Amino acid sequence: MREAEAAELLLTWHHYLQPHITPIQLLNRVTDPMLPVVKSHTFEMLRLLDERELTNHVHRPSRSVQSGHGRTYRYGK
Repeated sequence: MREAEAAELLLTWHHYLQPHITPIQLLNRVTDPMLPVVKSHTFEMLRLLDERELTNHVHRPSRSVQSGHGRTYRYGK
């Protein structure tokens, strides 16, 4: 499923989603949204949500830790 389809499905299908109120979670605890292979999809979803001028809080669970200006990934802990 492409990002545009996922965003449309999220924003129109889920009857509990209220624009500007309901927090939105991108991905889940199993898929880290900041992994290099997933990061572009994460930012595309954020762009699509921003394009609709939504002000919902967005939660993106991640195992990455800040290290200077980049990110360091730790797994297995």
